Amino acid sequence: MIQKEILKLKPKSLRIIDEEGKSLGIFSFEEALKLAQEKNKDLFILTTKASPIVVKLGDYSKFLYLKKKKKSHKKSKEQKTVRIGVNEAKADLERKVKQIEKFLENGHAVEVKMVIKGRQQIHYDFAKEKFLQFLNLIKNKVITQPIRENPNMIVAYLAKK
Repeated sequence: MIQKEILKLKPKSLRIIDEEGKSLGIFSFEEALKLAQEKNKDLFILTTKASPIVVKLGDYSKFLYLKKKKKSHKKSKEQKTVRIGVNEAKADLERKVKQIEKFLENGHAVEVKMVIKGRQQIHYDFAKEKFLQFLNLIKNKVITQPIRENPNMIVAYLAKK
C-alpha cells in the first residue's frame, strides 16, 4: 500500500528508512514504488519538512498502532494533586500516603498541597511542621522542586526515587 499523500506530492526523490530505522538511501519516486512492491511493504511519509522527503518502508498499521500507543502513554503520566488539611486525622493522612505511593509507583508526578484557611493561619508553624511530617511518611520519593510557601498554602512536588 502506498500512502495517498505521497502520490499527491509526487516528489522527485525520497529518503527511505526501513523497519529497523536504518536509512536505505535516497531513491527516485519510481524506484521507491518498485522497492515497496518488491518487498510487499507499505510506503508512508514520516516528514515532509526534510529535503528530500523522508518515508518509511514497513507495516503502516503497526506504525499507526505504535504512534497511538505512545500518545496515550504520555497522557497517563500526568501530574496528580493531593490536598491535605491542617486538622486532618492520622488515618486520613495514612490513606493519602498510600494513594501518593501508588501514584508514584505508576510513574506519575504528585503535587501535595496543604491549604491553610482563616484562623489556621495564626498557627502557620504548626501547619508547616505537620506538612513536613506528612512528607516524611511517604517512602521512595524525591522532592523535585523547593517547597513553596505562602500564608494560605504549602506546596511540594514529588517524584519517584
